[in-house]
Amino acid sequence: HGGLVEPTYSGYLSDWGAKTTHARLETVAELPAFRDSWARKRRVIFPMECYYGEASLSDDLLGRKAKKQRVAIKRSDEKPLGIAGIYAYAHLMDGPLLSAAMLTRAPGKRMFDIHDREPAVIDPEDWARWLDGADDIDLEAPWRDDAFVIVPAGRKVGRTG
Repeated sequence: HGGLVEPTYSGYLSDWGAKTTHARLETVAELPAFRDSWARKRRVIFPMECYYGEASLSDDLLGRKAKKQRVAIKRSDEKPLGIAGIYAYAHLMDGPLLSAAMLTRAPGKRMFDIHDREPAVIDPEDWARWLDGADDIDLEAPWRDDAFVIVPAGRKVGRTG
């Protein structure tokens, strides 16, 4: 199972049907599944090398859109990628459960070509502050277009320049 299970849920995990893998920054404070974790500043960071999406990497000579292909997205500065998230603790019929959701935001222009959302990336310098509850980290500003690289999935995700 993936996603955050709200603390008030007490049934079986297999019966949890909500789609709570991602929490939108615009609504995280209001939605019942997320608001307790957000208010209590129950914060996590999802560390990763890259994440995946689908994109048309180029058009053909006649201007037709290329077929969508799976791509890997990572930081262009090669620093670790950290996605802001929140967690919850619930007492289920199966036993205690820690669960989490990634925070997402509206994307920048370049990222919008891949998806209408992007993960809330936090710079490594701000990780400790995020986990400690700092409120002055700008999570809503989209990733700068030059802050990430996109490569076809399956290829080595190293420096491209």
